[in-house]
Amino acid sequence: MKQSVRISPAPLNNRLGATLLDVLSLFGITIILYFIILYGIFATGFHYMENQSQIEKIEDRYTLNLSSTLSYEEYETIIQKFYFVEFEEEIKTYINNYYGTDYSIVHIYNFSILHLATKPTFDSYKTDYYQYVQNEDGTFNVDVLAIKVEGNGKVYEQNMHDLFYNSYVKLKDLLLMFDDDYSNLVTTNRLYEMISRTLGFIISFSILYLAIPLSNTHGATMWEKFFKIAHINKKNGYLTSKFRIILRPIIFLLIPFIGIIIGSDTSIIVFTIGFIFLNFLLMLLSRNNKDIPDKLLAMYSASVYESLLFKDAKSEKEFLDSPEGQQILDSEHLAKLNEINAIDLHQTDNK
Repeated sequence: MKQSVRISPAPLNNRLGATLLDVLSLFGITIILYFIILYGIFATGFHYMENQSQIEKIEDRYTLNLSSTLSYEEYETIIQKFYFVEFEEEIKTYINNYYGTDYSIVHIYNFSILHLATKPTFDSYKTDYYQYVQNEDGTFNVDVLAIKVEGNGKVYEQNMHDLFYNSYVKLKDLLLMFDDDYSNLVTTNRLYEMISRTLGFIISFSILYLAIPLSNTHGATMWEKFFKIAHINKKNGYLTSKFRIILRPIIFLLIPFIGIIIGSDTSIIVFTIGFIFLNFLLMLLSRNNKDIPDKLLAMYSASVYESLLFKDAKSEKEFLDSPEGQQILDSEHLAKLNEINAIDLHQTDNK
């Protein structure tokens, strides 16, 4: 039996507002819980702060914590020391194993830092800023440090700064490969941070999208409850089941989960933001302001203010047979509910 009383859809502004505020609350609570877990648990019982202090000391030893405001010559000096003194053999071994060849450390510096060609020709032996030394026979000496092409002006200085600073910030990645102590400390702390982020998200998501909806009659999230939004089953017109309330947030996780499978932070952000955008777009374009879970689970979002909502046929019949129910059926309020903008569950299509 379908509910006989018609139901008014939740206003679009209310739906958009509730969805946006739910997402913002999710991110906000996740961030707060991240810091609580990280500094309340891992910093006190798992040596997170001690590890961080050791990481900074190692980075300072190799001068890797400088700001971006220095001259390019200062970054150049640090990079050359890193390549030619501190990790010459390690870099040579890594690069030569990768390329399957036997490059000198100077040659590696020329093409990895100065962005010169690996095998220079007359057309490719120089850039706007550096060039290989040319031998008397016309060939190019890749094992000699490249010569700087002199220039001046703000554009030249900025481009030189970018060339060396971009390489400078990547030295920490090389240090991860070549210094076992540094690698162990960084890996351990990144694990603590990842666990803190994950736990923070799981807890906040469970509270906002599971605990709160399951604890109230209308299956509404915190902000849906604020905007007086209820979820009903399109097939019978009654308040949706707890099972569908649980499925709603699971659907919200499916698309972003693809980004997690891919495994990069960028993919997670892209899939999450993309899904949120599509969800908003669907609410704007669809009839009765339905979002993706509504479509997939055959649900509607109804206005608590303008609808008579029942758990099942029995509760509906009991209400309509009561004096209060008879009074409402005869009132002008019911006529307003049956205006053209109301959802008739007997006639609504499958949109």
